[in-house]
Amino acid sequence: MIKAYYEGYSYLNIVEAYRVIAISATIGQHPGTDPLLNSLTNFKNLCEKNHIQITNLSNLDISNLDVEIEPTIFIISGYSEKIDKILMHVKNGANLVFINYKSIISHSHIEENIKRTKEIISSSVKGDILDIRDFIYGDGKIFILEEDEINDYDIEDHFFVNSNFIDKKNIKIKQIEEIISRISLFNKSFISIDIITSVVTQPLNESFYLEIEVTNISNKNIEDFSIELIYPDELYSLSNIFFDKKFIKSSSKFKIQQLVIPLVKGNINTLINIKNHNVVNKQISIPFKITVLDSYRDIIKENIIKNDNIENFLNEYEDLFKPPFNGKAFNDLLLADPETLVIKIRKISESIIMSLVNKYIQSGLKNLTFASAIFELHKAKIIDDKMNGFINTVRLLGNIAAHSNFDSNTTFNEKDAIAIANAFVSFVYDCINKEIL
Repeated sequence: MIKAYYEGYSYLNIVEAYRVIAISATIGQHPGTDPLLNSLTNFKNLCEKNHIQITNLSNLDISNLDVEIEPTIFIISGYSEKIDKILMHVKNGANLVFINYKSIISHSHIEENIKRTKEIISSSVKGDILDIRDFIYGDGKIFILEEDEINDYDIEDHFFVNSNFIDKKNIKIKQIEEIISRISLFNKSFISIDIITSVVTQPLNESFYLEIEVTNISNKNIEDFSIELIYPDELYSLSNIFFDKKFIKSSSKFKIQQLVIPLVKGNINTLINIKNHNVVNKQISIPFKITVLDSYRDIIKENIIKNDNIENFLNEYEDLFKPPFNGKAFNDLLLADPETLVIKIRKISESIIMSLVNKYIQSGLKNLTFASAIFELHKAKIIDDKMNGFINTVRLLGNIAAHSNFDSNTTFNEKDAIAIANAFVSFVYDCINKEIL
């Protein structure tokens, strides 16, 4: 995670931009100004999507920020009263993004503030900042952006949406994403560590996949990298918590997969700590949230099926199911052998999952297990968190049913089979809605 601090005359919230323009218009100031020119909502959202957490700088004491050991970006739109302190931090390794603000300059003091900020930055770098786009300053970097490069204009809906507008919108978003990639690359050796794949709800003492992404966010290659993952008391890792990598290329990333077990019930809101990664000396903490329930049966109860009639649904979409399965087969097995019904639903689910893998992410993936196939589909965002919960419910309870002869305490009745069928139907229903089946 990269920490960013914002101050200036643009707005990170489009609603606030509209509100200010509306108030200004009522008192006769710049009534013709488009609020989208003055709004950076999409820029902020895309930053957060790329693991850049933006905080308002106005009321923050930045004297104690340790930018030498924590990747930091300062984003200034036109003016900051803290510009002198910010430049000291840039000299020590932070990045500064200066947005050349010019949307609304209705008061002389605003114009003076912007002019002063530009002069301070220019005197520090010994040149007109508007003549240079990106440059190194001490151990940090300074980036100069024009406001129209990252504002919401050409992105948010206009009164008439046409193909030309859609093209402009996509181009603008891509442009902003490229800018974010530039400004999040540091001159010092820094890494960013984030959780990119996990589960939202999990049964107690049942393992789940956790995928951690490590990114070299510096313009230098990193040699001999090592970390230790320190889990809180509520979680236990079945995987190796020590990881070494001899070489990480500049701006490249790699993933660490962990198999983790929740040890306590309830809402877990905690931190996974990373230490000894010999790039910076500070321990990194990754926020992590998960809801832990007693069992998969509790998870099923939380997922209310959208289709009241399972039989009709199965009849309507029976062509999707291999081996063949329809409403009659469902009812027959439900009455005769609920446990066999659970096993059959699991088998059909595995067939569907493997067909999705072959259709969307087959390259380089062979001999996948049911669990790893689900993991890959979720990681690739083919299936979302909710669908992941449905299909893993079917997989795990199907596994238990298939091996119930080894555990005489585990039996499945009609209600269990109906609940598992609900999870299966909900998964298929969402696949159809997403048009992936």
